[in-house]
Amino acid sequence: MEVRVGQWVRSKGNKLYKVKMYPNNHYDFLAENTTCMIPKKYITKVADTPQELIEVGDLVLLHHYKLPRIVDEEDCKILKKKYWQQFITKILTPNSNGGYDLQWEKNN
Repeated sequence: MEVRVGQWVRSKGNKLYKVKMYPNNHYDFLAENTTCMIPKKYITKVADTPQELIEVGDLVLLHHYKLPRIVDEEDCKILKKKYWQQFITKILTPNSNGGYDLQWEKNN
C-alpha cells in the first residue's frame, strides 16, 4: 500500500489521519496533530480526501442537514462519489465505548 505526504489514512482503530511526514523506512509515518510515529501496519485504507475513507457505521453530518446520519451500505456508495463529498461537513467514527469520535471537520 503506497502512502504519500498529504494523503489521508484510516487506521485499525477507526482513526483518520492526514500524513504529514513519511520517512524513508516505509514502516511508520507522522500524522498532523500527533507527536508520535504511527506504524504503517495499522493502516487499513489510503485516500486523497477524508471523505473517501467513510465506512459503513460511521456518522456523517451533511451540509444543510440538522441531524447526522449513520452510514449504511447504500450511503457509502453514494457518499464516496466526488460530487457528494463536497456536502460532507463532519465525519465521526465508532469508538470502543459505543459512542463516536470526531475525526474530521470541514473548514469554512
